[in-house]
Amino acid sequence: MMRRLLHEPLLHFLLLGGGLFLLYARLGGAPPAREQIVVTQAEIRRLANDWRARWRRPPTDAELAALIDDYLREELLYREALALGLDQGDEVIRRRLAQKLAFVETDPAALENPTDEQLRALYASRRNRYTEPVRLSFEQRLFSDRGQAAAALAALRGGADPAEFGDPSALKDRFRRVSEAELALLLGVAPAAQIFALPSGGWQGPVRSRYGVHLLRITERRPAREPPFDEIRERLRQDWALTRQRDAEAALLARLKSRYRIRIEPPPAAAEAQ
Repeated sequence: MMRRLLHEPLLHFLLLGGGLFLLYARLGGAPPAREQIVVTQAEIRRLANDWRARWRRPPTDAELAALIDDYLREELLYREALALGLDQGDEVIRRRLAQKLAFVETDPAALENPTDEQLRALYASRRNRYTEPVRLSFEQRLFSDRGQAAAALAALRGGADPAEFGDPSALKDRFRRVSEAELALLLGVAPAAQIFALPSGGWQGPVRSRYGVHLLRITERRPAREPPFDEIRERLRQDWALTRQRDAEAALLARLKSRYRIRIEPPPAAAEAQ
């Protein structure tokens, strides 16, 4: 009888099932421990400081409790979204995370302050970049008709009052110390070049732009100049920090690339891409 029972398949199944149940209970059958969320004192301090910066006063106990509750709500939703993979395939999230990592790894605030010698060396290496261009100050009158402009030019050169001439326009009548590049953005490259070629003094023109026909009188021509070091020290400091940050980001990317095997597939044919 016992021998028949030992050979019974059902007994084998029950014994195997019981053994697996005991093993599962010992190794992994218990419910997993819940993930912990800790709202630290540093995080609470940050929430309170953000409130103070916005409202110019510290939060009340009730307001601070609401801030913590909002933070906890966002953290719960954030973690669940990550668990569900909702961060995958989202271009905005991808770009934001990349920007955040780059900022953390190349934080300009962590850079040491440059010395004057370093800033002077930067100035010397990029002197053309800091040289201020020629700048003009002028008054102008605008006409829609070239014939009217020609008649007005003769009158203005004869001493007529400039206020009596010109069509209504969105352009101002006086410009102060503008560069050729700045004027080109407003009027166009060719008109700006013509204006900067005009002599100083009396009324000149006509110069045609997208706005109409201009008559101008150059009141000041400020030559190009290299500003002294003390005048642009802060700008040099900002450019130095930006350069160091870009160098740090390039080094970061080189380091990250060394961790991966990168393979770029050939782009699809034009017919396939459509």
